Amino acid sequence: MTSTPGTLVIVAPEEDSLARRVSEVVAVRGGRTRWCAPVHLASLSVALTEEQFIVEDETVRAVLWRVSPDMPLADDFCAQDRSFAAAETAAVWIAGNSLPATLAINRFDAEAWYSGLRWHYWRNRLAAAGVAVTDICVGDLALPAGWQWSPYTTGDPCDMPDTPARAVMASACHGAVELVTAVAVCGEIETGASHSNVRLAAALLDAWGVGLAAIDADRDGRVHRVRVLPALEAGPVFEHVTATLGDRLYEHCAAR
Repeated sequence: MTSTPGTLVIVAPEEDSLARRVSEVVAVRGGRTRWCAPVHLASLSVALTEEQFIVEDETVRAVLWRVSPDMPLADDFCAQDRSFAAAETAAVWIAGNSLPATLAINRFDAEAWYSGLRWHYWRNRLAAAGVAVTDICVGDLALPAGWQWSPYTTGDPCDMPDTPARAVMASACHGAVELVTAVAVCGEIETGASHSNVRLAAALLDAWGVGLAAIDADRDGRVHRVRVLPALEAGPVFEHVTATLGDRLYEHCAAR
């Protein structure tokens, strides 16, 4: 008698093409998936013990978590209750994703989640762990012309603001950096050869529960930013990454 694979729960917006492709990979292998839209997450029936995470009466074996802290989680609640319901819902899923029996990609700890998952949080955490990072100056220092500004929200380099604005915003500025992106899946770089410093960053991120990340580094391998909810363009890298994710998640669901 063949056992039935456990359930993969995908929590992602409907338009998330990476999540959609992973669900297709798992389906081809005969796996079961449940898609949960973040905006309705607080309305789901869930049960959480020290050993099991149950969603809508199904035991969760794996989770593909494509949710950021600024996404609404409780749209089915009245306006005055949404903030509380969303906070409680996030806490439950953080705990459920952290169970030893659950493979969650990504499995954010509470510190990371409540940091907002911003690029500078991961950069600082990696630097504290010994990963080399690019040089950044913060505030209204005298900086050379041609330097750039990486906003704390996105990290996308853009024109540097004027000195008064830098002072007020504590802007993170740096020299013009030619960035190379490496995509890490479960601690391994999936986009070809990479610098040893980038591979170290990928291994540390995986140890911290971040099984999928885009790591942007300069030509010397120094990490500039990390994106833990990367949106990948269609193409060979997209297909390779989603196939790897789908296989990992399916195999965990099928294991007994």
